[in-house]
Amino acid sequence: MRDALYVGSMLAALLAGGCATDPVPEAGDPVQDWHDAMNLFGGSAEPVKPSDYGLDGSPANPPPPFVTSHSVTCKPIVDGTNTVIVNGKTRRFEVRLPANRTSKAAVLFQWHGFLQDSATFMNTIVYDPPAGAWKPFDPDAFNIPLITIAPRDENLIPVWGLDWDIVSGQRDFPFFEAMLACVEAQFNVDTTRVYSFGFSAGAVFTNLLAAAYPHLFAATISESGVWFNDQAEWSEIIVPLIGTTFMKWKWPPLDPTHGGAVLMTHGGPNDFATVISLESSARKALDFLYASGRDVTECTHPFGHTLAPDLAQNMYYQFLWAHQLGTRPMTLGAGLPTAQHPVFDTRCNFRPVLPPAAPGVNNVVNAGFEGALGNWQCTGGCGFDNAALARTGTGNGWVRASSGWNDVHQIFSVMPNRTYTVSGWIRTSDNNTDGYFGVRTVSGQVVGEQRFGRFPGYTRVSVTVNSGANTNLIVFGGLWANGDTFLQLDDVSVVQQ
Repeated sequence: MRDALYVGSMLAALLAGGCATDPVPEAGDPVQDWHDAMNLFGGSAEPVKPSDYGLDGSPANPPPPFVTSHSVTCKPIVDGTNTVIVNGKTRRFEVRLPANRTSKAAVLFQWHGFLQDSATFMNTIVYDPPAGAWKPFDPDAFNIPLITIAPRDENLIPVWGLDWDIVSGQRDFPFFEAMLACVEAQFNVDTTRVYSFGFSAGAVFTNLLAAAYPHLFAATISESGVWFNDQAEWSEIIVPLIGTTFMKWKWPPLDPTHGGAVLMTHGGPNDFATVISLESSARKALDFLYASGRDVTECTHPFGHTLAPDLAQNMYYQFLWAHQLGTRPMTLGAGLPTAQHPVFDTRCNFRPVLPPAAPGVNNVVNAGFEGALGNWQCTGGCGFDNAALARTGTGNGWVRASSGWNDVHQIFSVMPNRTYTVSGWIRTSDNNTDGYFGVRTVSGQVVGEQRFGRFPGYTRVSVTVNSGANTNLIVFGGLWANGDTFLQLDDVSVVQQ
């Protein structure tokens, strides 16, 4: 279940071809097409205005069936391969229908990774441990009938997209709208239960869909994906200029007031797709999504660039069933693995967006690391201990590395223009000379910090900051390593005065 997200190699090949001396390229010449796109693409599309469809939708007030402004000709939808004509073009998609085709049904879109086949992806999307095989979602095993849809791509390559139009979405949004409109016209769809699932390039497109239709989906699932409306993630593309120059990202921004829920998975250091680290992108996305008002269920696994093999069908179904337009679950989905009860090496953590705490109340979640890392994140080498190394309780965070900047940090909500006292207890290795504890903005600007050196025993470090115009800040403890250097962190507090 891997895809070859090789933007860099394709661009390199096209660029190399573009250097050939061919004074009059033939019609349809790919090099000329590429040059034309490079000249025109930057101004050919602007980010779409996010749709209001589904706004204020709830179980008591379900949205009406979706109506598209595009020219669409629907055909009877059957199990298997289907077609729809949208704006004069025939597009294909795979469908699995439930046995019960009259009762209210949920809808789940499934967007495959680069160079994958839609039917194969649909039929091998979830791992079945008893069978020892990848299988399709069972449309009759969900709480209500489930219609699953796997669209076929148009083989887009950079600079246009990656199978899917992940640049602006505007080549594939009409297709998505056509499929949804046709399905809802033919079947009795519960419009409060429309979901989207994507892997790799398909996860990127799912994330783009959720930005363009922020009130339509009850929840989305993004496995090894990226949010390109987060500029910090552009730098994870390792080939120079691709993320910032060649690919003219035209994503609508996420509005924190829209809310939303996403289950995201990432596969550790080997979750790498030729030119981009999906692991590093996921870590950056966590702060971005929190600041953008999205509740995140994060599931980590060590298997690299693949669908999460330890998340079984019933786990996905419990997550989906818990999410319906107009509802907001505030706990980890039942049945999902946790740090305390993992499934092999797969662990999930719920990261809801929380309002600022009242004055005198700690804003830090899992301040003493008693719930493993919980809502904490790592830059570089970090983790948690539960082996009697804590200042209080049984858990503490740690940072350890031989070089570079490494920290453990957590994003939290604040009231603008308020004064906060930030403190934590730190112990270090004897060779530490360049540690820092403090608060920074989501974009990385330090608001206030305290430098420290060697702490042979837990020592309280404190800093007072004003939140300014910010609604979110990040508390961190970290160090510039010089040889094998470590710190331990416990009992962190961020309190409004």
